[in-house]
Amino acid sequence: MHLIYGEARGNSRLTCRLYAERFPARILPYHSMFARVHRQLMETGSVVVKKPNSGRSYLLTPEQEEIILNLIEENPEISIRRASSQLEIPRTRIHRFIKRQLLKPFHFQKAQELKVEDLPRRRNFSLWALQRYNLNPGFIRNFFFTDEASFTKDGLINLHNLHYWAMANPFVLRQTRSQEKFSINCWAGIVGDCIIGPYLLPPRLNAESYLNFLEHELPLLMEDVPLGIRRNLFFMHDGAPP
Repeated sequence: MHLIYGEARGNSRLTCRLYAERFPARILPYHSMFARVHRQLMETGSVVVKKPNSGRSYLLTPEQEEIILNLIEENPEISIRRASSQLEIPRTRIHRFIKRQLLKPFHFQKAQELKVEDLPRRRNFSLWALQRYNLNPGFIRNFFFTDEASFTKDGLINLHNLHYWAMANPFVLRQTRSQEKFSINCWAGIVGDCIIGPYLLPPRLNAESYLNFLEHELPLLMEDVPLGIRRNLFFMHDGAPP
């Protein structure tokens, strides 16, 4: 079967016709069977399909399994495609093996960049907060956490979760980044069980407009906050301009 496949130079349908002519009494395999036999020989050196046993991944030797685990341990960010290219092991085998090892591809999370001088400041604040907490566990409720967010006309679109089912690629488009742009700068805060805001800040916030907000607008927003909390408030100025 494989010799005829080589004679036909890898043409499965021609191989099928030649095989039928030379062995008319035999059951004629489907033309794709010749390609599978060739691929099996090239990948494993045998036409026998080995079944998985003892929990081992399909067609991987213990040495290959150890090499894959060592590679992932040394480079946890490596992709299956790159690992396959580097180790010369089919992607499907690597993928099947790492799933059997209960390894999962966790996604990165974005984090605020910190400068060198930020680290001792954060440590000092943490020590101070722990000392205050040991004296009065309820003092955490006096922290006034604030933040701002800008909302644009375009919003956020995750194309990874957008699908369009069709028999052929319709090359569908989703319009984004309009030439006519605008944004809304929204502020909000929370202290204890009280949510303050939201409040729409000027599109371009500067020191003068922020000070005006603190002196004239914020007191009105905090009218429903208990007086006992307001007297012992720790206000967090998030991203306040100089």
